[in-house]
Amino acid sequence: MKTAFDYKQELDRLTFTQEEKEAMTARLLSAVPEKNTRRQSKGLRRGIVAAVAAAACLTVAAGATGLLKLPSTAFAPVFGAAETEIIDLIGHPVDASATSGGVTITADAVLGDKYHYAVAYTLTKNDGTAFDLPDCRDLLFEDSRSDIATTGGVTGYSYFYDADPADNAIQYAAIYETTEPVAQGTVVRAHFKNLCEAGPAGEAPEQLIRGSWALSFRLNFEDLSTTLALDTPVVLAGHDAVLNDLTISPIGLSLSYTFPEAIPMPEQESGRESAAQEAWTDLVFGSIPMELRQKDGVVLNIQNASGSSETDGQGAMHCTKGVTFDAILPLEDLESITICGVTFPISAS
Repeated sequence: MKTAFDYKQELDRLTFTQEEKEAMTARLLSAVPEKNTRRQSKGLRRGIVAAVAAAACLTVAAGATGLLKLPSTAFAPVFGAAETEIIDLIGHPVDASATSGGVTITADAVLGDKYHYAVAYTLTKNDGTAFDLPDCRDLLFEDSRSDIATTGGVTGYSYFYDADPADNAIQYAAIYETTEPVAQGTVVRAHFKNLCEAGPAGEAPEQLIRGSWALSFRLNFEDLSTTLALDTPVVLAGHDAVLNDLTISPIGLSLSYTFPEAIPMPEQESGRESAAQEAWTDLVFGSIPMELRQKDGVVLNIQNASGSSETDGQGAMHCTKGVTFDAILPLEDLESITICGVTFPISAS
C-alpha cells in the first residue's frame, strides 16, 4: 500500500485546476468515516487517508497538454459518479496524447485491478468546432489496438459518447479483461486509425476523419482486488468441473475453473454452426450462473462474462470467466457470490 509520501510524489507531478483540487480533497475527506459510520476495508481506508494527505499538498506542474482530469471526472460516464473516492484511489491521471488529421486523442486516465483495466480517452478537434454528430454510438475506428506485455489473452470492448455536444470534444472508453495478472506500471501502446461512422448493414463504414494516432503510457493503479480460494466441485451444463478461485475488486471479477476431462469441440458437418457446436461454444466461452449479493439484500446477476480455455498435457481443460462491472461496487458492501448454486462469502480484507 502506498504511503502519503508516495502519493504526494505522484500528485506533485500532476496539474489540476484549483476547483478540481478542492473537489478531490473534499471528496476524500468526506470518505474518512466518523463515529458509528459503516466499516470500510482496511486497505481502502488507509489509501484514502494517504490520498487526503497528498491532496492537501498538491502543487502545480507543467503537463503535456495542460490540465489533467481526475480519474473520477474521466470515468464518471463509464462507472457512474456514486463512488468517486474509490475511483480517485484506484485510478491515475495519464495525459498522453497524439495529433493527426486535425484531431488530438488524449488518454485522460486509467484504472484497473489484477485482471482488468480501463482507459478514458478524449478526442478534441483542434480548430475548436464541434464534431456535430447525430449519434456517437455509430462511431468506430477503422483499426484500433491496445498492446500490453502479457503472457495471456486480452479481450475487451469500447464505445464513444459525447459528454457535451456543444464543445469540440467527444469521449472514448476502452475496457479490457486479461487471463493473466496485469503488472503495475505495464506500458500500454494504443494505436488508432481513421475515425469512421458505421453505415447500414452490409455497407462499409464512412470515413469521417483520416488520421493515425499512437500513444504510449503506463498502467498505474491501486489494486484493491481480493482472491477467494474456492476448490469446489460443481456440475456445469452436465459436465463435472472444479471452481478453482475467484478474484474480485470494485470494478470486476475473474473466475478460474477446470474441467478434469477436456470437452472436445464437435466436428462441423456443414458451413453452419450446429446445435452441438453452439452448446460447446456457450459452455466454454459463454456466461455461467453467478449472482452477487450485497449486504443491503440487492442481488446482481452477473452476465456477459468473457471466457477463455486451455487444455493441459494431462487432458484437463482450464477455463476463465471475466466481467467488468457497469458501476463501482465497494467490496465492503458485498456479502457473497453464488456460482453454479454454491454460495461463497466475500470478505474485504
